[in-house]
Amino acid sequence: MVHRILVALDHSKRDDDVYGKGRELAQALNAELLVLHVLDFHETDCPPLPSSVGMEYAPDVYHEAMALYWKQERDYEQRQLNLLQGRADSAIANGVAASVSLTKGAAGPLICRQAKVWNADLVLVGSRGRSSLQEILLGSVSQYVNHHAPCSVLIVHPQTEVPEEKTKTAQTEPVAVHAASA
Repeated sequence: MVHRILVALDHSKRDDDVYGKGRELAQALNAELLVLHVLDFHETDCPPLPSSVGMEYAPDVYHEAMALYWKQERDYEQRQLNLLQGRADSAIANGVAASVSLTKGAAGPLICRQAKVWNADLVLVGSRGRSSLQEILLGSVSQYVNHHAPCSVLIVHPQTEVPEEKTKTAQTEPVAVHAASA
């Protein structure tokens, strides 16, 4: 039986699908939900680390730059935590017991560790829909979690949209029937 569902989000376009499936499952199974995000400082909206090149000649400027960076990083972490809390609040409003977790580091291993520590029965992660070559070159968090998690894993794949023209054609074109002659 599934009592605890960990939903790992990465603030990408597919997060709504991953979170939505996790919340639906938690509602249907009367399970507890943990909404997790692993901070990756390569994310596009993460504050950049200041360069230290040439700063040995201006240590005061370097210290000011680092103080500004640490403030920006704290603000960034708070924004990410607020996003997670918004998801948890939405789940709670729908009758699901929910909490959040925000951590820093390598996503795959930290998702697996959190699943073990929290005693999750199921982990939901998204798939970016990369080709095999891209996964080899760039790595795949979902594949890592699938192979190393201490529990079952559900990988939510991107929704593929059917072009409108094809759906119209399929609905409006008559189907030709050929009868075999005897």
